[in-house]
Amino acid sequence: MTKTWLLSLQRCGSINSFKIDGKVYKTKYKIHGLWKQNWIKTARNCKPCGKMTPNGSCEEKNHNIMKIYKKINSYWKSCKNKNDIGFWKHEYEKHGACTGLTSDQYFVNTINLFEEAVKRGDGYIDKFYKSNKKEARVYVYYNKKREFELHRGYKNR
Repeated sequence: MTKTWLLSLQRCGSINSFKIDGKVYKTKYKIHGLWKQNWIKTARNCKPCGKMTPNGSCEEKNHNIMKIYKKINSYWKSCKNKNDIGFWKHEYEKHGACTGLTSDQYFVNTINLFEEAVKRGDGYIDKFYKSNKKEARVYVYYNKKREFELHRGYKNR
């Protein structure tokens, strides 16, 4: 599995308040997607999993997604005020299907990484922010333990 990924976070709207592990965190970011990297560019447009459920995950692999649906619905909004389910479907079909993760794993890992980034604070996320894109692309590594971890703070400019 690719070792380098990007957690893409977008700025849209006002400051958001999220309750994570019993504590309220404020951030100006929401999730755009989790993108697997290859040597040259972001992997994209791989073969999708097939029929998508209304919540944007693969029908045949939709086991855990409902457990985090409220979080997805809160953290992962379209900045263009479009259909969020369509946005999630687009992100999975364009980037998630390439990852080797099931749709459940893709969405659960993206939520977990976002929560970890929010806990570190906007100061951490801002190090990766690109004003011309209006988003922060946080480096994520898939470590030897087969777990995702956020980069410690490399300035991606």
